[in-house]
Amino acid sequence: MSLTKENILKETTAGLDIFKYFIRGKWKVGKPFLNPFYNDTKASCHVYFDNGTKTYKIKDFGNADFVGDCFFFVGKIFNKDCSNREDFIDILEIIDRELHLDLQDRNDRIRELKKTWVIKLNMPAS
Repeated sequence: MSLTKENILKETTAGLDIFKYFIRGKWKVGKPFLNPFYNDTKASCHVYFDNGTKTYKIKDFGNADFVGDCFFFVGKIFNKDCSNREDFIDILEIIDRELHLDLQDRNDRIRELKKTWVIKLNMPAS
């Protein structure tokens, strides 16, 4: 398996497992809860199943910034933009790493390590 949006959705119950991982505490799909990512005072945040896309999404009626799928949500947490290709790849890698999905191809990991190693070698000595 490779690190793709489709494979992540397949391995995370259409994104539900990602919401469960990042939103701690007791909450249920379709039931309002306090958004833990800002000083929320009224339970108006929901995780729900979108029949159109067949994925889980989040919507916070008290904060228009919290509306989207699991990729949007992880991007929001890590200050990444899903519409930016590099950021979206970062989001996929964050999900893969945090949820221990192990979808990233071994060759991709080797390339990543080599790239990191080259960057370290090119850094000026301190």
